Amino acid sequence: MTLRYVGDGQYIVGVPARDLTEVEAGQFGGIDSLVASELYVKDDEPCEPIQPIETAALSEAISLYGDADDESEPAGNDPQEE
Repeated sequence: MTLRYVGDGQYIVGVPARDLTEVEAGQFGGIDSLVASELYVKDDEPCEPIQPIETAALSEAISLYGDADDESEPAGNDPQEE
């Protein structure tokens, strides 16, 4: 079972404004109280598990100088062009 977030931007302080698993609902006040808030509805349909957001290290996400093995000089810095 899953609790589907239907709050349209409204939220309860300390509770994620997203779909919750049954275990998470227990951690955030219980299924009945979350459903009573009208920000969540019970969803008994099978669904994909909620996955945490994965983040990449900054060095993996952004490369300012290209491949570290590339030994070519940046354009305009060739000493023989003078």
